[in-house]
Amino acid sequence: MNVKMPATEVAWVDPDDAPELTGEEMDRPDAVWSIGGCRVTPDEGKSAFRALLNGNGPTNTGQKNAATVLPDLEVRMAHVI
Repeated sequence: MNVKMPATEVAWVDPDDAPELTGEEMDRPDAVWSIGGCRVTPDEGKSAFRALLNGNGPTNTGQKNAATVLPDLEVRMAHVI
C-alpha cells in the first residue's frame, strides 16, 4: 500500500554557513587580518572590510582568460600507446 507522507515544510540549514558577523569580531585582540593571503594591520583590514560591506571593494569583471596547455612530446606520446 502506498502512503503519502504529510506535506511538511522543513527549513533546510546549510551546515557550512558561517554565523552572522555582529561587529564584535572586528575588535578582538587576537584577530589576524589578511588581504589576499598577506597579513595587514588591523586598520587596513577594517577599512577594506568596511569598503566591501559598502560595495566599494574590488569587483569581479567576469572575464574569462584563454589558456593553451601543451604538454611535452614525451607526455603526448605516452598517451598514444
